[in-house]
Amino acid sequence: MLKNTKHAKQLALKIMANSFYGYTGYLRARLYVMDVANSFPVEVIYGDTDSIFLKTDITNLDKAAQLGKRISKYVTEHLPGYLELEFEKVYRTFLILTKKRYAGWKFVEVEGKWKDSIDMRGIETVRRDWCQLVTDVMNHILELILRHGDVKKAIDYVKTVLLELRQGKVPLEKLTIIKGITKTPSAYKGVLPHIELAKKLYRRDPVHAPPVGGRIGFVIIKGNQMLSKRAEDPEYAKKHGLLIDSKYYIENQVLPPVARILSAVGVSSSELLGGGQQVSLSDAISGKKRKLNHKISLEYSGSSKREEKPLDSWEEFVCSKCKKSYRRMPLTGRCECGGELLIAYHGSVSRKVRKQAKK
Repeated sequence: MLKNTKHAKQLALKIMANSFYGYTGYLRARLYVMDVANSFPVEVIYGDTDSIFLKTDITNLDKAAQLGKRISKYVTEHLPGYLELEFEKVYRTFLILTKKRYAGWKFVEVEGKWKDSIDMRGIETVRRDWCQLVTDVMNHILELILRHGDVKKAIDYVKTVLLELRQGKVPLEKLTIIKGITKTPSAYKGVLPHIELAKKLYRRDPVHAPPVGGRIGFVIIKGNQMLSKRAEDPEYAKKHGLLIDSKYYIENQVLPPVARILSAVGVSSSELLGGGQQVSLSDAISGKKRKLNHKISLEYSGSSKREEKPLDSWEEFVCSKCKKSYRRMPLTGRCECGGELLIAYHGSVSRKVRKQAKK
């Protein structure tokens, strides 16, 4: 009872604190005090039990670090004994998937110099139940998106990997999935691929069969049997020329984690499977290579003036005829009803966008 009471109290305080802070920045609020809402030029974009991530327009690493340290000091001094904040790092680019799942281009100051790396949390690259190919693909597409801002290259790379899988060109070593055996095979109630393989290996050679507490690597091969029966020892598969089940690896290993990453930048699974080329705003307007940058240069038809706009300022495409909205430019360049598309920018509609037909 006491635990529930204390939980209710802390939750009420948390909601009140967050709500009141936001209320001071509401134009029609009775307690409209922009000095409070704008006390720090940052936006909270993510937070969990022991961390908070703030977005700022500052592009200089040293200045961003100074602001982070100033905020940490301010919060710690004003909440003594309750909360202590410590500045840790700066992200140049940051990709949020779900709660506790994110990745970013991280910068940390070491002995007066900035060291960068791709930082990942809760993403499949660090989980053991995926084959090495998944780790390699995930690392590479995150590198392309976060460090180079090139979504198109990431899409093309994934398509190439999927093609190599279908053609059987990926080494078995990269397709091997490793699982642990925690108890005797007979003690498992379900039908699991690695346990079925363990039973198979025991029948082939009891002396060298994987023991309880050990780990076993396997690949999924083609066949008409149920999945668990198609788990095979990589060396045995290689020796006997067995073909891997490319459909299994595409649908159950590579595509799910890759699609979760790329969906955050507006890419669908159907596009990765060959459902059409992704058309971005910069492609549609200026025909330039697709990039994911903090800012993109847009050159309008009939105008020599180049204008810098934040990427997240462009909200959607709206049909001039039926008013249907699209998150991304349709492959046809027009609405389903045949109407031309307009760009919605902060609630207003901009110029018409015409997709250039390929000759």
